[in-house]
Amino acid sequence: MDKLTTPTSRTSALSSPRFAAGLIGLHWLTLLLIAAVYALMEFKGIYPKGSAGREAMAQWHFTLGMTVLAVTAVRLLVAWQPAPAHRAAPAAGRSCWPGP
Repeated sequence: MDKLTTPTSRTSALSSPRFAAGLIGLHWLTLLLIAAVYALMEFKGIYPKGSAGREAMAQWHFTLGMTVLAVTAVRLLVAWQPAPAHRAAPAAGRSCWPGP
């Protein structure tokens, strides 16, 4: 739950990201890869059994399937990283920048 933020209002819930941008990118990459893997096996019937095209589709299915496994492993490793420490907000009337 450390990667989640707790919005205080409806507008902040819509404007503040709930997950890190990297996790969101990996999520959509995973979705696209799974869709491609599924499509390759659904459309393998356009080639006759034993043809080079069908074999190529099977090889791409395997390769992209292994890529899904690798991306999912990366997603888990990134998600399990501890959240970075947050700096406390400066007191009212004080700047966080040094100087006069």
